[in-house]
Amino acid sequence: EKSRSAIKPITIPQTTFQAQNSSTKQRIPLPTSLNDAYKEIIGNRTVHQPRAMAITEIQPPFKIVDVNKAWVDLCGYSREQAVGATIKTLLHGPETNLEVAQSLVSRLVDVDTFDESEAVVVNYRSDGKKFRNHVRVGALRDEKSGNVTHLVGVFCKLRDDLNDEFYANV
Repeated sequence: EKSRSAIKPITIPQTTFQAQNSSTKQRIPLPTSLNDAYKEIIGNRTVHQPRAMAITEIQPPFKIVDVNKAWVDLCGYSREQAVGATIKTLLHGPETNLEVAQSLVSRLVDVDTFDESEAVVVNYRSDGKKFRNHVRVGALRDEKSGNVTHLVGVFCKLRDDLNDEFYANV
């Protein structure tokens, strides 16, 4: 049994990231306000974009508030199925490393200093097909008060022909 201190989520540098069916490109910053996140999600509601996003509540169990079309396409769940559910209930499966997934969540405990966290996890689509997923999670702040009100997750399917060390060294 691995101890919590032995868990080392993969950190991907801020400069570049190569995703499934895309070329290496400049890393896009996460939205920092709920308003900015909604602009991106609503703008992508009907047109597929490579940036799959979900907005969740700030408190456990982190219920989904909204998702965009890219998230629907990646994960196979409709927006209606996703809203009110949790990422854990929808995407986790037999090969999901719960320690790594939990480490993403445990870093969210101190939301006042939380900025961004990321990890690579195995997730499952609605049809049961597994995929390796690079997940970035960030805090969404109220533009006036500066308080964290929600979280945003950006999901990117990783190429199966490359190992995690490739992504860690990009």
